Amino acid sequence: MSVNVNAIKALRAELLVKIFIEDLKPSQFLKAESKNLDFDFLVAFKTEDGGLKFCAIEVKQTDSVVNGKFRFKTGRRSIEAFRSNMPMIIIVADTKHNQLYFGLASEIRKVNGSHRAGLVEVAIPTTPVGPSPADKRKFVEAVLNS
Repeated sequence: MSVNVNAIKALRAELLVKIFIEDLKPSQFLKAESKNLDFDFLVAFKTEDGGLKFCAIEVKQTDSVVNGKFRFKTGRRSIEAFRSNMPMIIIVADTKHNQLYFGLASEIRKVNGSHRAGLVEVAIPTTPVGPSPADKRKFVEAVLNS
């Protein structure tokens, strides 16, 4: 029996993000079940005027500390989704250190000379986020202002 370590790490990353988001008590929180979608979760928080602000969440996994910027490879179709009319936040889960980071997908930039096998290397500025009330507010405000 072979164990797919990368699949286990990806599931662990999603679980860390799910626990973090559920702790924020969003109005809506849904797992994207379709493989055709370029995001993992859909979340909604109440706005000051009583409406709902929806945001897509894409989870990325790493074993390394993220120092202000996260680089990853993605397909060209995903880049188009990152720039769609639905706001999207990328949450990077460092599964080795149990740390989350987030960045707005609209701030993703291509890294020069990174076109290989249909993949594009991109970089996104990130902010660390944790269980403190201040960090939670920072994340919710990022969603509401996205």
